[in-house]
Amino acid sequence: MRLAAALSAALVLAACSGTSSSNTAKSPSTVPSASSPAAPPLRVTVLQQRVDATTRMVGVDTTNRGTSPVHVSAVRLSGGGIQSPVTPKDTVLQPRLTVALRISYGRPHCDGRSAPLTAHLKVDGRWFDYPVNPAGQREVRRLLDTDCTALALAHTASIRLAGPYRTTSVGGTPYLRGRLIMQRRSPGVVDLRSLVGTVLVDLRPVKDLVDLPATAGRAVTPILLGSTGRCDPHGLGQSTQTFLLSAYVQRSGDPEQRVVLVPPKPVQNRILQVIDRACGTSG
Repeated sequence: MRLAAALSAALVLAACSGTSSSNTAKSPSTVPSASSPAAPPLRVTVLQQRVDATTRMVGVDTTNRGTSPVHVSAVRLSGGGIQSPVTPKDTVLQPRLTVALRISYGRPHCDGRSAPLTAHLKVDGRWFDYPVNPAGQREVRRLLDTDCTALALAHTASIRLAGPYRTTSVGGTPYLRGRLIMQRRSPGVVDLRSLVGTVLVDLRPVKDLVDLPATAGRAVTPILLGSTGRCDPHGLGQSTQTFLLSAYVQRSGDPEQRVVLVPPKPVQNRILQVIDRACGTSG
């Protein structure tokens, strides 16, 4: 299929600093302070790249402010609602350069977020702790605001795409018809505010969006999946987040939350077939 081949060719491998093997290394109970004269002069912030959105992967962006290279063999984060595992690395930091040491911050502690965020780095064989700069502190607060709201939502209801899927036509345009299901797990009201597709995939309700009231066990919204009309070679060949579909929902008392919906691989293939037909690219 032409579109499937074009999407496969568009995937890009991102180079990561260091290696991330099993988290078997142990962090020491006492760590020298970055204010100690022995601590290498490093500056640390935390940033999540767009490619890592919807995951718990972040970059511990570390700048060597000294005049000699240093070797980082492990990193972890603590404080601010985070107690990440130790992530092994094998990264040489050259003077005046910044390297993103990618790690997972792990499941957040949503009820204990008052302590400042600290980065712990094993540098040249010794552990040191470094304060994360204000921009990094704000980034992690933003990520955990979203993550903790999502955990509360997931405790109340599961939200997923579901079949049965069947091809249909609306005004002469091909679509794949399916369902969005919100299934209750605990008490609470969940409002389905909107559905949003991607550059290539149109996601819309067949009729009205169906909320999950306090008295219902589940809510089912029939949906349509089809082409957005973006059929040019650049759009078809360069899409890298084709199937990161979104439902925007609101649990009573919480901010609106984005839930990412990724169709299973067989359903993705059927969506591509519908887009091929809509674009006239099916062979």
